[in-house]
Amino acid sequence: MKHKSKLFGLLAIITMLVPLFVGGIVGGAAEATGTADNEPGTINMVLHKKEFDTMPDSKANTGELMNNFGGKGLNGAGFTAFNITDFVYGLIKDGEVSDAAAAIAKAQAVAAGIEKGSSTTIGAKDYKKYTDMGAEAKAEVTTAEVDGEDGIAKFNDLAYKTNDKHSVYMFIETTIPDNVGTHAAPLIVSLPLTNSAGKYLTTAHLYPKDVTFTDGKHLDTDGLTEVDLTDADKTNHIYGTEVGKVHDFTINFTIPAKIKDKTSYGFTDTPSKGLELVVPEGDSDINGAVTITPSEGGPGLVAGTHYTITANTNDGGFTVDFKVDQAVVQALAGKSFTASYQMVVTDEAEEYQKFGNKATVTVGDKNYSYETPKLIYGGHTFVKQDKNTKAKLAGAKFVITKHGEDTTKALKFTKKDGKYVLAANGATELETDANGVINVEGLDYGEYDLHETAAPNEYIKLDAPVQFTIAPNTAEGATTLIPSKTVDNVKKGLLPSTGGTGIIAFLAVGVALMAGAFIWYRKSKVNEEV
Repeated sequence: MKHKSKLFGLLAIITMLVPLFVGGIVGGAAEATGTADNEPGTINMVLHKKEFDTMPDSKANTGELMNNFGGKGLNGAGFTAFNITDFVYGLIKDGEVSDAAAAIAKAQAVAAGIEKGSSTTIGAKDYKKYTDMGAEAKAEVTTAEVDGEDGIAKFNDLAYKTNDKHSVYMFIETTIPDNVGTHAAPLIVSLPLTNSAGKYLTTAHLYPKDVTFTDGKHLDTDGLTEVDLTDADKTNHIYGTEVGKVHDFTINFTIPAKIKDKTSYGFTDTPSKGLELVVPEGDSDINGAVTITPSEGGPGLVAGTHYTITANTNDGGFTVDFKVDQAVVQALAGKSFTASYQMVVTDEAEEYQKFGNKATVTVGDKNYSYETPKLIYGGHTFVKQDKNTKAKLAGAKFVITKHGEDTTKALKFTKKDGKYVLAANGATELETDANGVINVEGLDYGEYDLHETAAPNEYIKLDAPVQFTIAPNTAEGATTLIPSKTVDNVKKGLLPSTGGTGIIAFLAVGVALMAGAFIWYRKSKVNEEV
């Protein structure tokens, strides 16, 4: 018995020197004040669950609280303690391993196999579940904030000895948060533990590490008009767009570490009015509209085999459901993927009202939402009128260009519900209605020119374009966000006619009158002389 106690005293020293890392053997760390001169009857173990974006370099335990360990505390992880003392001692006794370090390594391998759903046969016994290795010492404790520190799980009053042998405990992360891609391997701690001064530790601190991921949805904003980027939350930034423009979207997601234990997993894309999924022409389904690829290479997933894509006909979005019972999907736990697709801007959004797109990742019965920066487009109203009488003029024709461009680059519009909406396959010419009005919609923020191509009858056509801006109407007293501009025309003046048969008649009469006057004058002159 003394021989075995000394053996596991050596084992304790070995485990304290092993760095804590995901997938490795874990030793105990100690709190400096939690010591005793004589061997205690129980020990408290405190788990400090840490999360990282990527796995940091291995860091050895110091034997004290490690305030500079790095990472941040992760709440919501559940740990269960198992007493595997007899199992570990039995490995040496039965000749399965030769020393304490090998016994710990073997226990680690058996536990890792159980976690993956496989079993290990040792002698005549199959180890398929953790309780095959030892009894549950403490029920699951979920990490939470304790005394201002996140990620804490306490296991108090664990027996220092089991069946007169120094205890060996294993801590299993039995509940893994949904955003964990790589979780801590089973933690194995053997007693007794002492500090550098030779005092027994009454409190040990463990630092299991998880690699967490952040799912997210992204909009490619390169080249877009920057309308408002002042909000600290980038998902509230606003970019200009126009009807018919196609935007690139991506959803980055990581298959949860415990995907095999989930009843369902997938994500839904939900666009606002004004966006609609682009489905390649000729596709009989929407599988070709969404491309899912591994973020860092490696095996991929096949639509229809490993996941399904369903169109959401009510909102123009789609849903991806993964087949969580598929071995391929389970084998990709912790792997990151990117879903790429395109959305086209429609005329369903309201002018000068931002609209966007969000993704909802569903893990079992839990939902996690992610949004993208917002988009916006505008419109403008023009009223054609007589400059003097203010009468509204129908029949005036115009084209619209970006500011400074000539009419050969006129934008195209389709008339819908009395309004001209930007459309790639539309016509360039716009005509005022009976009220002298033209309404245009779906334009990106910026400067434009309105060119008159034909004036109403009896009016002079404008010889210069009318510049206007697509931006909300900020004029004092404005009742609408859509700006309006009055375009005046001048009526042609009344000038005398020239030429034609009418004037010949007038000339003939004039000549006759002049001839008569001359004859009268001559006769008067003769009579006077007589």
